Amino acid sequence: MWSLIPLGRFLKLNSLVALAAVASLGNAAFALDYERAKVTRILDGNEVFINDQEASLGSTATRGSTLRTGVSRARLLFSPTAIGLMNRDTKIRLGEKCFREDAGSVLVNGKLLACLGRDGGRTKIAGSRGTTYVLSRTEDSGYSLSVLAGEVIVSDDPGDFPQISEDYNIEDRYPKLNPSFGINLAPYANIYPSSGGSILGNISAFIPLAQKESRALLYSHTAASSDFDDVWGVTTELGYRWFNASNRSTTGVYLGYGGYDTPSCFNNMINTGGQWERSRWRFGVSTGLKLNDCDSGFNFGSVNLSIPISRLSATRTIHLGITPYLIWGGQIATPGSLYESDQEGGVSPGGAVSITVPASEALSFKVYGTIDSVYGGVIGGLLSYRIPFNGSFVRDPNADQLSAGVGGQTQTLQQMSTLPSNSPLAGKAQFPLPQQPVDVRLASTTLAAADAVSPLLKSWPSDSELITLGINDQKTVISQGYQARFSADGELIGDVVQMKPDQILMLLKENLQGQDPLPESRVIAEFANQQGILTTEIAEITGIVFHEVAGLPISQTVDAPFGINRPPTGQYVCQATDEAKKYAEQELRDDGDQHSADQVKDADRIYLGAGDKIANGWPATVSTSKAYRFANSSTCDELNSIIEGDDSYDGPDNPLELKKLS
Repeated sequence: MWSLIPLGRFLKLNSLVALAAVASLGNAAFALDYERAKVTRILDGNEVFINDQEASLGSTATRGSTLRTGVSRARLLFSPTAIGLMNRDTKIRLGEKCFREDAGSVLVNGKLLACLGRDGGRTKIAGSRGTTYVLSRTEDSGYSLSVLAGEVIVSDDPGDFPQISEDYNIEDRYPKLNPSFGINLAPYANIYPSSGGSILGNISAFIPLAQKESRALLYSHTAASSDFDDVWGVTTELGYRWFNASNRSTTGVYLGYGGYDTPSCFNNMINTGGQWERSRWRFGVSTGLKLNDCDSGFNFGSVNLSIPISRLSATRTIHLGITPYLIWGGQIATPGSLYESDQEGGVSPGGAVSITVPASEALSFKVYGTIDSVYGGVIGGLLSYRIPFNGSFVRDPNADQLSAGVGGQTQTLQQMSTLPSNSPLAGKAQFPLPQQPVDVRLASTTLAAADAVSPLLKSWPSDSELITLGINDQKTVISQGYQARFSADGELIGDVVQMKPDQILMLLKENLQGQDPLPESRVIAEFANQQGILTTEIAEITGIVFHEVAGLPISQTVDAPFGINRPPTGQYVCQATDEAKKYAEQELRDDGDQHSADQVKDADRIYLGAGDKIANGWPATVSTSKAYRFANSSTCDELNSIIEGDDSYDGPDNPLELKKLS
């Protein structure tokens, strides 16, 4: 029977049947096309070309196109299933179901098939289930395939590849921050002029409003606090942070409102500021501006430098904060205004030093010290505990790949059968299948052709004979952390080997530096951590530092000196005693200032403050609205010591007494 069919015709029919078989498998495995690649980022110049024409952001390559880079690098979106990062001096061609790499190196994240082998020769296909791998051409025209997350299958049988869901979209695979609830305890104590202080407790809610590709976040943060006595406050802010992959920096700005209730009045403020961070160094500004005439409130502005002094992990760093600031307002006692009667207050400097320790994702500690004319000298602290919704601070759709780890199993299956000794084709040459990616749309045509010659199929070769003729069940599985080399024909060379940490580090730097974070960046970062190579640089280029930073309100990380944990208010004034009031009246009459002396006599009280120059060498006022405000209840005692130490003063002891505004 075999002799009735010429060998050439037999092979042609065999190819039809084999093609139909492959196509039928492909209906399940290759449900989506890869015919378009959009340029979404260009780095290091503009040497990115599509069919030798210079490309720009938004340019799209289609089936049959050639993409090439010179000294530049490019990021591609193979919508909807994958992202590709083309390195320098790289050239790829787009097929219908795969891409071919002619030179250079490409990192792939997602579900994207690569064809290995020569044009016109046998084709091997590298596919994944949602994976990050690097495919490079070697000096001997072969291939090197390195897996950074998940696993890659190299096979010539489409049935070996996982089925791709029609609703799979690589842009939906980015990790996102979850909302969180915070509980804080903020004690502080006055240490100068003397002791005192308060303890405030607060609760807060952090809500991500919009997120984009692990590189931008719009959030809201609301907090309420109280000393469980007569002071309470509420703040809310709207903030926006974004990651700049070019220099691995994170920038943020915020705008908010603060309201603080005191015994005298309710203080309304608008809060704003910004921060820039790189390599865990932080530079920021913050300000609070009064919105009403509450006498107890004041304005402030600060500049902050946060220095990383100790690394607890790749994302958690102990910071030393240095924050000089200014406070101002008509009721602020400047250093000069306490000694000169012609000073009316205004702007007074202050400063803060802090150490922040993020013990874990949920728990952090902060200690600080400040000095200014309103609070005096203060030491304080902040104990913060955050509780994430949905069980984690970051929701990662790729978290199931974290279990792959370093020791992913790698196997190579080779099943080659030989023809039976009695076969008419025993000892004959073995012929490969067609080498181009299979088009599933040809399936019906091919099957119809096969049906047309069905009478001839009664004596068709056995399965083992078909395998020998080209349907080769050869599969190589490469897991996370492993690397394999293939010949120019796509055949495995040697063993699949585990990569060394320095190899992995080099791959990460070469391919991810300057690129926006990938959907599987957290998986890659965890893998790097297992390898002991998760430096601050790698944490930044994979985007996990951004998640750590973006999960906190900017007003907190910028180290604003006043806010929910220490209100920008002063509720104490210093008033003259009755004896001091009589002394001041007599001093003014002795100086010939009868008008001021009458003012003092007619006033119910006189206060230390700006506005009415009615004391000899000291600013004083008859109005509480012009009295200097202090948050430290011991300030008046300290001022008494200064007054009594003046050689020209011969009045009563302790001329000033503390009064709490009500």
